[in-house]
Amino acid sequence: MKSTMIIVSHVVNDAVTHGFVPAAKAMDLHVVLITDHKLSHLELASRDSHFNPDTILECDVFNPLELIETITEHELKPDAIFSNSDHLQTSTAICAQFFGLPSKDWSVTLKAKNKHLTRQVLNEKALPNTQSCLLHRHSNVALGMAFPVVAKPKEGVASLDVQRCDSQSELDAYCDAFWQKHPNAAILVEQFLQGPLVTLETLGDGERLIAVGGFDVSLSEPPYFIETAADWDGPNGIAHREACLAQLKAFGVGFGVCGATAVAAIRPQTRATEEETSYAIALISLCGTLSIFALPILGHLMHLSTHTFGAWTGAAVHDVGQVIATASIWSQSAVASAIVVKLSRVCLLAPIVLILSIRHRRYLKSTGQSENSTAKVPLIPLFVIGFITAAFFHNSVHLPTRLTEDIVLTSKLLLGTGLVALGASVRWNSIKKIGAKPMVMGLIAWVIVAGVALTAVRITGL
Repeated sequence: MKSTMIIVSHVVNDAVTHGFVPAAKAMDLHVVLITDHKLSHLELASRDSHFNPDTILECDVFNPLELIETITEHELKPDAIFSNSDHLQTSTAICAQFFGLPSKDWSVTLKAKNKHLTRQVLNEKALPNTQSCLLHRHSNVALGMAFPVVAKPKEGVASLDVQRCDSQSELDAYCDAFWQKHPNAAILVEQFLQGPLVTLETLGDGERLIAVGGFDVSLSEPPYFIETAADWDGPNGIAHREACLAQLKAFGVGFGVCGATAVAAIRPQTRATEEETSYAIALISLCGTLSIFALPILGHLMHLSTHTFGAWTGAAVHDVGQVIATASIWSQSAVASAIVVKLSRVCLLAPIVLILSIRHRRYLKSTGQSENSTAKVPLIPLFVIGFITAAFFHNSVHLPTRLTEDIVLTSKLLLGTGLVALGASVRWNSIKKIGAKPMVMGLIAWVIVAGVALTAVRITGL
């Protein structure tokens, strides 16, 4: 006697009709398809020999009680109950559990399908998460989060009705349009996360959960999230696979074929994207390079003294290496003044970084994420400590002239290597993607900073 496999399906889709059903038939199984679109499936079966289930039954497949009743009324004794639909995972799991068959934990499938419940579970288990808020029609709920946000149905697939909103007016317009189509549905609003999008496909037997592979997914430009490409086993998916797998296990996924999607590599303290980070590095490099050429010319035109020019360079130029390069054009005495002022600025980074770190830890706590993911930031940057130590050692211990010259030469080589590495980290595609507005703003800020720095140097008499 053949084993009976019940496949639960919604609308006609190729994965079921030309994938799972023919595969089950090839395994010599008695295949029963239960759907809420019986006529469509019957019509396909009449003209396509590849879709050949033994029986097609109809019921409300979203209702597990009706599904159980349909199976018992037809006196079926299933050996397996299966569905590939995200929508039907919970009803399928409940039905399989009723008949004592291997199944997913229906409570886990429900929590994974309902995105509001998903966020709650992530908070409860201290898994990586983001802020979210559930909106109902005619409700007055304060978001409590900054824009941009992502608005979506609390249940759905394939990014349908998902939109990025950059302002309150855009969110209001989205809500009005959504509730015209779905007046009784809730809207989940989430803090927008920027980063590479990856999927993880898993296979589990209830005891072991293994990663089969995954995709690096490319999306369309905002405000919508349309998948434009998917690369199997791309570099981002491989890099974050183990972390994603651990999170799935912690969530409760353990049986069956499962898929998960995640946004990875969120920047810590500022939560900046990789593109934004590259853009910032490029902008700093550009302004610093312009300073190397512009400041010495302006310094000579304004007849600045060596000490004043060095102090101005240290106060106006962003990167340490570019400070040295700019001051070197003037003189070595200018370099000495510039380094002192620049490293004084660097020391002021300590409280700023500390404040950002505290702010980030509070953000993690508010979103239910682990504070262990935040690295402890030293009060004073380590290279500043190294600079002070080296200066103290040089002034306290007499070194041979040849050794001093070798150390200076090595420092110059390392400085040059650092500048090359800085340039190598810049991604022009990322800069092009973000656009020109931040670049223009950065150049304006560079001019303002240079002016303010010169004014401060003259006022203080440096």
